[in-house]
Amino acid sequence: AEDLQVQWLQLGAGKTAYDFPVYASQDLRQLNPDTQRVIFVQHGAKRNADDYYQAMAALVQPDQQTLIIAPAFLTQADPLAQTHTGPRWTAASWIQGLSPATDKQGPATFQVYSDLLSALRQQHPAPFRQILFTGHSGGAQFVQRFAMLNHADEALRAEGSDVRYVIANPSSYVYPDARRPVLSDSGQWRFTIPDAQQSACPDWNHYKYGLQNLPPDAAATQGDTITQRYLQRQIIYLLGEKDNDPQHPLLDKHCAAELQGPHRLARGQGYWAFLTIKAQELGMASELTRYQRLLTIPDTGHDQRRMFRSPCVAALLKQGRLPAACSRDQSPVRD
Repeated sequence: AEDLQVQWLQLGAGKTAYDFPVYASQDLRQLNPDTQRVIFVQHGAKRNADDYYQAMAALVQPDQQTLIIAPAFLTQADPLAQTHTGPRWTAASWIQGLSPATDKQGPATFQVYSDLLSALRQQHPAPFRQILFTGHSGGAQFVQRFAMLNHADEALRAEGSDVRYVIANPSSYVYPDARRPVLSDSGQWRFTIPDAQQSACPDWNHYKYGLQNLPPDAAATQGDTITQRYLQRQIIYLLGEKDNDPQHPLLDKHCAAELQGPHRLARGQGYWAFLTIKAQELGMASELTRYQRLLTIPDTGHDQRRMFRSPCVAALLKQGRLPAACSRDQSPVRD
């Protein structure tokens, strides 16, 4: 850990080129030609990409065939920002993926991911066998929105790459329609449009919580078309069984997030229930069952190391697939 060094890459091209910091298990200017798997691990609100890299590397123990890469989205206040030039975001904007850097000239953070993929592919013309996008907490908010709105997934899969997303304990989700979950006293979910809340929370369905007010380039595809595409993307949602503190200091307490549930566990359960109903409405229940899965990690709160070390998730990260013994609803072995 003491020898961990940040790598500054030049991404983009021409007048739009920019320097960007990452932590990685290989020199990204001399990518090992034997690389078969790429694991992106996205930091959370504390922007501690080095810690997230170290935790993932300690778990996966990457070899010549596995690359771990942890992008670092900087704000003006971060120490790395004092020593190097490059784009800067705000503490809130990088999570959304679509917001440009603070000077309005730099890239949005989804574009950074696209540029990183392009840089890797330039050195590795054959498709990677697998690409995993992982995130916990604020990083999971980023990855969930990237999973819904990126334009790269189908092209990468068409080339032969197995593309998957691991979304662990986010504070909120982007909903593709205006309904939000309500849990009845009997434990049943129902979904309603929260009209009564609009005066108190006028932006409740704006991006990053809904699909209203998307930037023009992201709004080219709307509504059910986005949902249909999303339901066919390979996503694993991870919820900590004890991540149920409505006063957690890093919990998103914006009124639009509160409409999704009182805490992260409830918000994740409500979102999965919504996807189940939405898939049925679109005639895509089999796609949801085939491509997506919810795992609740027992005896675990808001702890990224414990979430990723749970047996089923660790197997996916180390070996590229979930064991057949993993149930749809819960990791079968308590960590």
